[in-house]
Amino acid sequence: DAVLRGYQGTSRFTPEHAAGVISAHGLLKEKLGLFAQLRPVKVFEPLLPSSHLKDEFVQGLDIMIVREIAAGALPARSIAEDASGDASDGSAESKLSYSTHEVERVAGLALQIAEQRSGSVLNVDKADAMEVSAFWRRKLHGFFARKLGGFKGKRNDVRVSDMFVDDFCRELVLKPNRFDVIVTSNLFGDILSEVASGVTGSMRVSPSAWLAETGLAVYGPADLYNSEAYPATTSGSEAAKACNPLACIRAASMMLRYSLDEPAAADLVQTALLKVLSETVPRSAGKYFPDREAKDADEFAASVADTMAYMHQYEMVCDPTVCGD
Repeated sequence: DAVLRGYQGTSRFTPEHAAGVISAHGLLKEKLGLFAQLRPVKVFEPLLPSSHLKDEFVQGLDIMIVREIAAGALPARSIAEDASGDASDGSAESKLSYSTHEVERVAGLALQIAEQRSGSVLNVDKADAMEVSAFWRRKLHGFFARKLGGFKGKRNDVRVSDMFVDDFCRELVLKPNRFDVIVTSNLFGDILSEVASGVTGSMRVSPSAWLAETGLAVYGPADLYNSEAYPATTSGSEAAKACNPLACIRAASMMLRYSLDEPAAADLVQTALLKVLSETVPRSAGKYFPDREAKDADEFAASVADTMAYMHQYEMVCDPTVCGD
């Protein structure tokens, strides 16, 4: 079983947020014990024109960011001192901390994902300047050394390397295709996921998975607060027609693959989506593809469903390495 969720609004900065009320997604994270986020960064061939980078830099781009989300930088660990009430005075402190268990469980997830892909894992941290990052790197490498039989040992199908976060940001923009599986901490993962998503274009159609050690996982759009999902000039049923369903459809495919153990069904969804995108796009994406027919969300979803039915009948599915998140 799993949870498939939709968007949460246009902005996280609501009166409820200002009052400290926990968000709906925050409740899911707390109650389900979610500890890691999977953030695929993939450029589908029909969506290539939406990227601001040259085609040769992003064609075939397929990265999986594995982000730890249960520890590290958390609001509960922030301290502000401004007792004087003088805006020119005061101080603030944010505590970043990780335990061995917290590092090793996300390392284990990164290993599982890498085994299903190219076997390349890149750890992104700031071990040269932050003790918590140095600890993270030591524990992560210790975990992989045990699981792989030593860095010169028994397994050579998985390769682990490191990069400082500032160097990674530069290379992500210059040579995004050199990366596959990225594992990183909560704070860095939050930032890097957005940078990587921007490399694919400005449509904001990335899916995401939030995983627990046991129990339900949550799937949905990576951008929970997305203005494109609620166009400003529309409301009610008209807004529902104008929203962009790509992230939700891709999230459903991820759910089939990672939680429901239905890889063939996941491939079917992805391949059908690719076929439909070659001819038509959701209405809100029409500005990026003026040469393609733009459809309302319900019409676009119906096209994907019809294509799936046709493909299922004739068993036209593809390999996960070609079309899967």
